[in-house]
Amino acid sequence: MANFHSILSECKRAVQYLEDELKTLKIGMGQECDFTMKAVDLCGEAIRTLKKFVVEIGFENQKDEIYFFKTLKPQVNSKLFFYMSVFDIQTSRPDGNIEFHLKVLKREQKSAKSFLHENREIYQYYRSGSIQLDHQYFLRGKSDLLLLAKNPLIFEDPLFSTSYDYLFSKVIANEMFLSYLGKEIHNLSYNKQNKYDNNSMPMDFDAVWTDSKIALIELVYALDSLGSINKGNIHISKLSKYLERAFNIDLGDLYHAFGDMKLRKKERTKFLDSLKNALIKRMDELDEK
Repeated sequence: MANFHSILSECKRAVQYLEDELKTLKIGMGQECDFTMKAVDLCGEAIRTLKKFVVEIGFENQKDEIYFFKTLKPQVNSKLFFYMSVFDIQTSRPDGNIEFHLKVLKREQKSAKSFLHENREIYQYYRSGSIQLDHQYFLRGKSDLLLLAKNPLIFEDPLFSTSYDYLFSKVIANEMFLSYLGKEIHNLSYNKQNKYDNNSMPMDFDAVWTDSKIALIELVYALDSLGSINKGNIHISKLSKYLERAFNIDLGDLYHAFGDMKLRKKERTKFLDSLKNALIKRMDELDEK
């Protein structure tokens, strides 16, 4: 039988694989809903993988068991809960109705805050990095009857659940969801204030992109890769559409163009390299004056 330390390593690799797949997926998917739906599938697949390891192999000691249910499983489960909530928001979004969508987002924000308040003890336990109740919270077979009465689905599978790993995951998910909602509300409020909609730019905006399309695509991917816009919390398709409107250009098939860029044998980032060199040259010329 495999040693659980090796299985624990496999679990860590499964979690890291999920993280890598989500990053790759974010670059490759065109629509936000498509990305979120696929992210839910990936998280579900990762949970099934972890469950297989745990149920079939088991834990060598309580320390490993606590680490798994306190850290590894919530890392995946929280993302599953988060993306499910985001998908619900995305699929219920009314086209062009900023007022109604803001109302929906603020209602969800209030609900997420209420959840964290109602579970403030476990939220504080998570935020403070406490360990004194780990044996009670994150070992199987130590059921909290009061918690079970409130949330019967928590112990649906006693071989893959503890009293608090579900709540830990929900707390983390709600924290991520609140961050997402805050950014969405900020963006919508900004659009409302400036009387923009999702398909227009200010009437007096007349800048035109005069370099090549592939140059702008390089810039789009560079900004997305570095997380320069909204701290990375904007899908690349939305970013590209914004720049298309801003610079009066049609970028065409963004993802096919990126694939061609990756196949370049030399100068994979030709425009970005030229951009850097042009700025350095300008600085050098000013230094000489």
